[in-house]
Amino acid sequence: MIKIITDSTSYFKQSEAEEYGIKVLPITYKSGNYIYLESYSGTDKDIENLLKSGYGYSTSHPDEAVFSKAFQKELMQGNQILCIPISSRLSLAYKAAMDAAIKLDNSNIAVFDSLQTAGGLNLLVKYAKILANNGSSLSEVYMALPKINNKISTFFSVNDMLSLRKSGRIGIVRMNVSTIMNLRPILALKDGTIVSEEIARGTMDVIRKLSDKMPLNTKEAVINYIENSDTAIGVYNALKTKAPYLPIHLRKAGPVLAIHVGLGFVSVSYITE
Repeated sequence: MIKIITDSTSYFKQSEAEEYGIKVLPITYKSGNYIYLESYSGTDKDIENLLKSGYGYSTSHPDEAVFSKAFQKELMQGNQILCIPISSRLSLAYKAAMDAAIKLDNSNIAVFDSLQTAGGLNLLVKYAKILANNGSSLSEVYMALPKINNKISTFFSVNDMLSLRKSGRIGIVRMNVSTIMNLRPILALKDGTIVSEEIARGTMDVIRKLSDKMPLNTKEAVINYIENSDTAIGVYNALKTKAPYLPIHLRKAGPVLAIHVGLGFVSVSYITE
């Protein structure tokens, strides 16, 4: 069996991960002397109030030892492993997974740089697992991943740029977005990094612009949000109006993403036919 391993920024619900047989490794976040483990979508309670408390937070990817332990456990159970972590341009998780795979030197381990996070990572992992469950070999699934990735697009908006500026995880992004002027950035994840798309004026324009990004041949979508549930529901309803039978998953993102992009985040990821 091919076991797919990803990290918690894929924001699977626990029931969904169990249904597909996907192993999710937690990314840690730290405040003062306390270390927490990010878990499945919707299980990190009261994270909004924690982030509003004013304490400084930082995050840390699963290190080489964590990946190595997870890989060895699956190998002992007779499984092949396909590891698909968060984009290497956003985290060192991919490097840690590669280092673990190289040291174990086992042809039954493959590591793929997703160039994704959140809904995009969720869709990539899900469709990789569908291929594996349908009988594709490890090499066949791995070779199919770039093609699947090319069908995925992710767009998002934030209330302000402060957290993104602090995180350093931004590419070509205009910095003069003003919440005073009720302007909101529309950003995209392109080739694994964050780039600027356009500017929206207010919540309704954010909803319209994010839903207008949906390609005509979309077959599934994932909406992620942090605190900003009203906007997320607005995007959901706008997409359902355009495509009533489209599978759309509304998922609350977790503390790791919240720390780097801030509260008020909403994103939508699409995968096309």
